[in-house]
Amino acid sequence: MGKFKAPKPAPLPEPPPPPPEPEPRKTNEAVRKARREEVKRVNSLRGDRSTLLTGPSGLMKEANTGTTTLLGG
Repeated sequence: MGKFKAPKPAPLPEPPPPPPEPEPRKTNEAVRKARREEVKRVNSLRGDRSTLLTGPSGLMKEANTGTTTLLGG
């Protein structure tokens, strides 16, 4: 019937070994404390505008409806 046969596929290569697990980080207590202090300092610099000023009944203080100014004019 047919003179030509399909060639056999090449064998699959071996899968690579899994990567080694990373070593656990060892953080110093002083480093953790410094990071907490830095976050606290940055949060305190943001002031009242970064806090949530609403409650279950809506806004807790009057809206800022002061007069507008024309900049550059």
